[in-house]
Amino acid sequence: MDNKRLIQAVAGSGKTEYIIQSLNDKNRFLIVTYTNENYNNLKSRIISNYSFIPQNIKLLKYYDFLYSFCLRPYLGYCIKPKGIKFEPNPSK
Repeated sequence: MDNKRLIQAVAGSGKTEYIIQSLNDKNRFLIVTYTNENYNNLKSRIISNYSFIPQNIKLLKYYDFLYSFCLRPYLGYCIKPKGIKFEPNPSK
């Protein structure tokens, strides 16, 4: 059986460092993060280690994960949910 983990800990406890150190070229990884700041931080650290994001590492924001792994398979590709936009708000 594959080794699956959910990591939850307080800020500054070393979660990101642990995740980055655990990555390798052999296993598949799905990293889901809630904030845009942490997404950008993880992405830049993965790129600094590998010079790119390897195909075995999938980095997703929380709502992208919910949409692509939970909502989209349930609705199918023929039904488009209304009111869901993933583009950044241009007024911010």
